[in-house]
Amino acid sequence: MESKKFVNLPSGYKDFLSECEKITNLPQIDGKTSLYELSELYSKISKCLDENNLQISDINHLVTNYSKPNSQVDHLKKLIYYRNYYLITNCIRTDQWKELIKGIKTKNQELKTKDIENATLKLLEKYMGSWDTVEKIIVIDKKGNIKSIEIVDPDDWDFIFNLVKK
Repeated sequence: MESKKFVNLPSGYKDFLSECEKITNLPQIDGKTSLYELSELYSKISKCLDENNLQISDINHLVTNYSKPNSQVDHLKKLIYYRNYYLITNCIRTDQWKELIKGIKTKNQELKTKDIENATLKLLEKYMGSWDTVEKIIVIDKKGNIKSIEIVDPDDWDFIFNLVKK
C-alpha cells in the first residue's frame, strides 16, 4: 500500500527534525563521510526517534512522502542514501556476498550466477531510500563491518526469483 504525499509536518515530526539538526552535522554528509561516521549518526537519530515517540515507519514515511522543500529532510535522505550505498558497496566485495549468491543458486541450479547477483543487487537498490531495510539484509557490527548477509522476507525471495526468471 502506497502512502500519500503530505505537505504539513505533524508536530512530532517537526520536533524530531529539530532534534536531528541539533545532534548531527547533517549538511556535512558527502561521499567522503565514512561508514563508521554515518553509523554513529544513525545511532543518534535512532535514539532521537525513540525520544520523540516515533517509529522507523515514521522516518521512512517522512523521507519518502514529504513533498515540501525542507533541508532537514533532504539531509536525512542524504544520510540514508550514503549509508545504504556504503553498505551495499562493501557487501558485494565480501565472502558473505559470494556465500549468499551460492546459497540462492542452490535453490535453483538452472539460474545463472550473474543473473542472481544482478537481481539481488536490484533488491538492495530497491531499499536505498529506506531507513533500516538494507541493514536488515546486511547485518553489521558496531564498527560497520559486515557480519552477515541474509534474506529472510519471502517477498524479497520472490522479487529475486521473479527477476531472474524473466
